[in-house]
Amino acid sequence: MTFHTRALTTLSAAAFLFGSAALQASTANTERFHLDFAFRVPHGKKILPAGEYQVQRTAGSPFVMLKNTKTGETVNVMSTDNTHENGKTKLIFKDDAQGRELDRIL
Repeated sequence: MTFHTRALTTLSAAAFLFGSAALQASTANTERFHLDFAFRVPHGKKILPAGEYQVQRTAGSPFVMLKNTKTGETVNVMSTDNTHENGKTKLIFKDDAQGRELDRIL
């Protein structure tokens, strides 16, 4: 094996490893929820309608994307849970004088 062939093989292997690590770091987990009620997002005045929502978490990000699957409307909510397990997402709501508000996502 010549020097150039070995160098090319080593560079290709390194690129593969670094590319795999970057792809793994940006992995997103998605779950769906059906909500029978309209609600506000935290600290917001916008009311989101009842319906099916997709919740997407990206590894390493403190934000969770909440998307209405019918309208496509998307909001980002900060998650306080750093110990999330796949398939274990919980949406916590609180009731007040204005209706229901998304309190947090665990």
